[in-house]
Amino acid sequence: MKYPAMIILITSVFSIVGCGPKVGSDDWCNEMKEKPGKEWTFEETGDYTKHCLLNQKPVGSDKWCDEMQDKPKKEWTLEETGDYTKHCLLNQK
Repeated sequence: MKYPAMIILITSVFSIVGCGPKVGSDDWCNEMKEKPGKEWTFEETGDYTKHCLLNQKPVGSDKWCDEMQDKPKKEWTLEETGDYTKHCLLNQK
């Protein structure tokens, strides 16, 4: 009886972890605007500056997709491959 409960717990944790918008996306930038600055982490501050203020090619943008096309496929990370497939090929923005 312990195993079904454990499976439900693990499934719940994994579903919660992957629910937020992608860092640098418009949705993420909008969420960060609403979040009080004193609650931001150092990493969030840097990402917000880079992606939302300086507009440096957020993942899935047309510019990012174009740059990924020019980058040799053997140099892509696993995350870049997944993001490229999701945002550039399947157009799930």
